[in-house]
Amino acid sequence: MAKVLSKVEVKFIEARRILIRKKLKKLNITTETLGELVGHSSKSYISDKISGKRPFVVEDYVKLSYILKIDLEDLIPPLISEEEKKHIHDTLKSYNPS
Repeated sequence: MAKVLSKVEVKFIEARRILIRKKLKKLNITTETLGELVGHSSKSYISDKISGKRPFVVEDYVKLSYILKIDLEDLIPPLISEEEKKHIHDTLKSYNPS
């Protein structure tokens, strides 16, 4: 089942996409070159990751941060789903019943 993105996640991904595109333009790096630098041979694959169609992995974030001089906080969405929050809350409660 595909995960439905919240409005906050969509907004974050769009802001990240814009930031990455601005940095690419400033540094005169093409999407294809960025893909090669990050270790992805397909231009469409890295484009899909930038646009949010495919998820980045941790190594991608680190490489993007290094190459484009972008803080990791601006690349990694600091969000967890409501389901994950509930699971964490319930699990913690089971360890520390009050």
